[in-house]
Amino acid sequence: MIGHVVMAQSQTCSPYTQTMFYQDFESSTSSNLVETVKSPKSTISYSNTTNYTIGSRSRVVNKKEAVVEYGSVDASFANNVKASFYFAPQDIDYISDNITFYISTNGGTTWSKELEIYSNNYFTWLWWSYSLPLTYNLSTTNSYTSTYDGNNSPNILYISDSNKKNKVEISIPNNVNRNNLRFKFEISNDDNDDYWYLDEVKVSGDFIDTKTWNGSSWNSRTNSLPTDKDIIVINGNYSTKTNGNLNACECTINANQTLTINSETNITVKNNIINNGNIVVENDGNLIQVNDNATFTGNPIKVNRDTKLKRLEYNYWSSPVENQNLQSFSPNTFSNRFYSYNESNDYFVSVNPSVNSFIPAKGYAIRAPNNFPSGHTVFNGVFTGIPNNGVKTIEIYKNGAGNNLVGNPYPSNISFSLFYAANSSKIEPKAYIWTNTNPNPTNSQGSAYSGANYAVRNLTDGIPAQNQAITEKPTDAIVVGQGFIVKKLNAGTENLIFNNSMRVSNKGKFSNAKLAIVEEPKVWLQLITPAKNFNTILIGYVKGATNGFDNGYDATPLSETSDMFYTVADNENLVIQGRSNNFNIEDKVQLGAVYYEPGNYEISIAQVEGIFSSAQTIYLKDNKLNKTVNLSEGSYQFYSEAGKENNRFEIVYKPDSVLGTDNISKNKETVVYKNAENIIVENNSNKITSVQVFDATGKLVASAKPNSNQFSIENSKFQKGLIIFKISLNGKIETKKFLVK
Repeated sequence: MIGHVVMAQSQTCSPYTQTMFYQDFESSTSSNLVETVKSPKSTISYSNTTNYTIGSRSRVVNKKEAVVEYGSVDASFANNVKASFYFAPQDIDYISDNITFYISTNGGTTWSKELEIYSNNYFTWLWWSYSLPLTYNLSTTNSYTSTYDGNNSPNILYISDSNKKNKVEISIPNNVNRNNLRFKFEISNDDNDDYWYLDEVKVSGDFIDTKTWNGSSWNSRTNSLPTDKDIIVINGNYSTKTNGNLNACECTINANQTLTINSETNITVKNNIINNGNIVVENDGNLIQVNDNATFTGNPIKVNRDTKLKRLEYNYWSSPVENQNLQSFSPNTFSNRFYSYNESNDYFVSVNPSVNSFIPAKGYAIRAPNNFPSGHTVFNGVFTGIPNNGVKTIEIYKNGAGNNLVGNPYPSNISFSLFYAANSSKIEPKAYIWTNTNPNPTNSQGSAYSGANYAVRNLTDGIPAQNQAITEKPTDAIVVGQGFIVKKLNAGTENLIFNNSMRVSNKGKFSNAKLAIVEEPKVWLQLITPAKNFNTILIGYVKGATNGFDNGYDATPLSETSDMFYTVADNENLVIQGRSNNFNIEDKVQLGAVYYEPGNYEISIAQVEGIFSSAQTIYLKDNKLNKTVNLSEGSYQFYSEAGKENNRFEIVYKPDSVLGTDNISKNKETVVYKNAENIIVENNSNKITSVQVFDATGKLVASAKPNSNQFSIENSKFQKGLIIFKISLNGKIETKKFLVK
């Protein structure tokens, strides 16, 4: 008999239906419900006939009589216990062809006949006929449920369609002895073409499973991996990198055992965590508790956050644990180089690190250790304490510009979009994240700040700071330990809210330095200066945005800097511009820039998403020189004097003039360009009466008579290389070249 082990039940986790014991006949080791063949073993065999099996094989009886038993099992720890099995008849047609199912509650000492199964309720054999008392016809539903009564008076089932799988499920009441259950089948048929198939014999019930990790495997009643409905116990060292992510309802780490949450892995626990051992969250690991009222008891945890710093550089930090002393976090930083942020004047205020600890959800600017070299060195920030969990609030103010330095308070990433949704009436929908990509500016605080060290994230997407690679743009995930600036909407004081619903395991970017469900059209543009500095801006066609100024989807820079690059909408200079997701090829986006010095500048595409990745070409129009270039094919270099210029450049999606590119051919009236998957020939003044297309050898490869102002042909019809269009416009012939790529 499979033994019953008493396990602690949770007050916060709910029982749920699980399979406790099963026999699936797949292999000799795949099941935990013991099978005993009481008749000669030759009377029952295995079948791989897919029409009658649930998995790859089942039990089968052909022209024989077989008796087979399963158990005994102890199911007393569960409620709503059910015994179930599948059966299928094949060509069963005599009353002697039947299955009788028994249940014993005392390990087989006595039996109660619960079911008899036949292929019909009326049989004729030779000169006599016999009618069975009908209990249930399986022919239409292919399933049957009943309740065990133990009176040895069976219900009668029949099925007229003999080639279907049928499920039987019998409930065993809670007031019945369930600690020694055993099940028996008597199976009979008597002809060469008669078959009974039996599969998936199971015992299920409602209970909470406690699954214990022993250092190499999980032990539990169900012999299955943990789910978010189970209690888990770590009774041996566990590494998520080696052993996998974990989901649980509750979690206990036993004494002298270590649970390590490695980089880019996570453990998610719905409710309580009891730490009698050790929990280590490595850099970019995530420890998530789901319910805001979940508790954490026991030993402190360690949370690591790595970043690269050099002497005199700063980071914005926030603690994921309670009562982390500031000085202990960075002991080699001078004590006068720990700061909080004063919203009223945008200056930093010194904090005594010896007597102050991180306040949950508050951001702090902390300088690199004073013994760090002038080159970048990895700083391993270690937070030690009880992890923050549940609702956390922090006061934010608007007595000046409304800039408040806050931070992620949890040992897991949080979603910026979910954070904003919970605080949309209080803050603007953007986050400014300090980086150290540029030398510390002379004025790094206050209204005189003129640097470009802030990366920006809003509901459209993110852009990196000046001179940061596009791969460093902030994602929707604000990572563990990250401090960031938000702007309060209205004057006065309010509480900013953080809660567990914001916590995610999505990969993010930590800056000293969205995971999009669908790829919306987005393009990141860069302006490269004569000094080889570069700034990145974003244009995104996203759901929820309009082509005007949208506070949720457009982002202004935190301050105006030299060598600025931006788009313009409703007279606002934007580093992120969200536009209507109904993309239109006629759309135009105004660009602006502040040039620090005269010289040669360059505009290029840093990254694209959505249709810009393949189908839609992006053009840059230079209104000053009356030229249009294919920016998808390469960057555009130009000369500019120092100063501010808002009207020179536009992003367009169809050309209307030419600048030295084989991919755009245009005279005053006719243009050839690519749009999505087609090549377009267009003349707004005259109808195109005929078009002939030749390859580079002069061979005619296509022709048409559109008799309209526009002609379209699929790009895929042509091989890569030069093609030539011969275009007739009311008797006037024009020739255009186009490079197919």
